[in-house]
Amino acid sequence: MRFDIKSTSDWKPFFTRSFARSLPSIQPEALRYINSDPNGARDIQEKIENMLKNRIMKWRSRYITRWNRHCTQIMRKILPVLEENLGKPPDAQHLSELEKQFSTYKVSGFPINMPFTGLDYITERVYSTGVHAHETSDVEFALAVYVHAYPNSIASVWVYVASLIRLR
Repeated sequence: MRFDIKSTSDWKPFFTRSFARSLPSIQPEALRYINSDPNGARDIQEKIENMLKNRIMKWRSRYITRWNRHCTQIMRKILPVLEENLGKPPDAQHLSELEKQFSTYKVSGFPINMPFTGLDYITERVYSTGVHAHETSDVEFALAVYVHAYPNSIASVWVYVASLIRLR
């Protein structure tokens, strides 16, 4: 075998002057974007939060699971700021508010950002953090979810999960 591409006896060129047909492009002439639905994002957000709370209680079925609503409210304020700042840490005001409010607790947790691809994926990511794995009843949990909708049904999901143990 010879691989001399300059020799027409070895290779037949596909595009020649006698080949007059042109191939059409498979790319669409105009890209069309579908606007995001803020109500749909809120519905998904509530569904994810309820599902995760139920899962955490199921994973801790031997223990009472208490929810700290105050911490959850603070985390709900922080999540949109994280999305707006593309994951950069929130400003010092938000962090100092967390520290001031929860100085009597040992807080362990963090925000997670992921694309919305399905509820199972989100559940696996939260489970893999192990935040739920405290084998005691004197722990409180906080969970906040924020969904930011982008065009063409793309959603950025933020989940902030934390455990709080009161310092003695």
